[in-house]
Amino acid sequence: MNKKIISLILCVLIFIGSISTLRVFAEDYEQLNTVNDFDTANNSEVNYGVFKKGDINLDGNIDIADATLLQKCLVSIEQISMIQKCNAIFDNNSLKIDIINVTEIQKYLAGVIETLENPDEIIVYNQMRPEVQSYIDNVTYDETDYTTSNIGDFVSGTSKNIPDGCKIKINKAGKLYVYDGATGGSMVKDSVEGDNYIYNFTPDVVSCYVNVVDGDIDQIGEIKPTGNVRMINSVRTWNVRDLGGWECDGGTVKYGKLFRGGEVSPEDAPILVDYLGIKNDINLRGKREATWTTSPLGENVAFHVYDSYAWYSINNSELLKSILIDIFDSVANNEPAYFHCSAGADRTGTVAFILEAILGVNQSDMDKDYELTCFYSGVYSDAHARRRNESEWIGLVNSFSNYDGNTLRDKVVNWVLSLGFSIDTINQFRQAMINGTPEILTYDVTIEN
Repeated sequence: MNKKIISLILCVLIFIGSISTLRVFAEDYEQLNTVNDFDTANNSEVNYGVFKKGDINLDGNIDIADATLLQKCLVSIEQISMIQKCNAIFDNNSLKIDIINVTEIQKYLAGVIETLENPDEIIVYNQMRPEVQSYIDNVTYDETDYTTSNIGDFVSGTSKNIPDGCKIKINKAGKLYVYDGATGGSMVKDSVEGDNYIYNFTPDVVSCYVNVVDGDIDQIGEIKPTGNVRMINSVRTWNVRDLGGWECDGGTVKYGKLFRGGEVSPEDAPILVDYLGIKNDINLRGKREATWTTSPLGENVAFHVYDSYAWYSINNSELLKSILIDIFDSVANNEPAYFHCSAGADRTGTVAFILEAILGVNQSDMDKDYELTCFYSGVYSDAHARRRNESEWIGLVNSFSNYDGNTLRDKVVNWVLSLGFSIDTINQFRQAMINGTPEILTYDVTIEN
């Protein structure tokens, strides 16, 4: 009897079998044991993202279709991707995919076992560098007092604007595939026997790594980073970080939608494009500086550049309107955007300020996001440091004082409305960018001249 006939018989048996039949069949196998090799934090509430054990077809559910697909894979009728294989492996130590894995799904569907996950196998680590974590935790600025800045107390000669990596021990040198649990984005690099470091996972979501040796899976692991500030470790592009993670109106800013930083390099396409999913390169340097016409990140990334630039100022309303149109469209179309200037500080900081104000990020956190650049640039001279108590930043904050509103958010939103945007467009942006339940804004523009 050939493999296709065997597979068809198995599929029919699954679909016509009753729950009681599945229960008896499932109980013929002992539940697989797992070994906890790592110190882990409390994983009682875990966001598994795309890495959901048993979800073989990646539709977000675990049902009979997943068992069927896995059976077809076992008899070579179907092929599954690396992410799908990760979801089919329930014991990271044995790495086997066989009929027992199918049975485990059946046992779960029949209610014999409560979960296919094993939270104790997840490596939990803080991806924020200690000095960054300390700055975020210990500094709260007074929005009515711009005479002080505390960033200099936390930046040292060894500070960097990159995340801490997760150290994993690899048994054999091979190819290391890294998958982000929030987006499914991936990248691959050579692994070495012993300690390896991997970076850039979305915080608070389970991600996965797979080490492949001679074409076979040799090692697999799950990782959950913590820490709200998501800095990105890149090859040559500096000062890169996700705009997500900050508390805002009704929740937190979503990760993976907008990224900010310095000028991009083609060498970082595997990280920025393949892994982070960047589809729009929004260059804020102006055409006199950015004289090229396509993105250095490749032909699959849309390139946006403008006639001039905004440097801590909202005077050029047409320019800023064009920039906001491109950013709003990127978010609405679920096409992650990277907005940047040369250093990722001044022109980038101007646009980030506007976006964060629209989302209702509190003013202290907006100041801190601006000052985070100091972990890249240092604080040893005014030319390098970016401090909240400097005249240019204060000038930007005060630019909106003549617009109606009781809060900075309201004033900035009214300014955006004055550019010709509708309140619906602003609400759609907020809905797409906020992980939670943002307030629906209804007010109209009122400008005090």
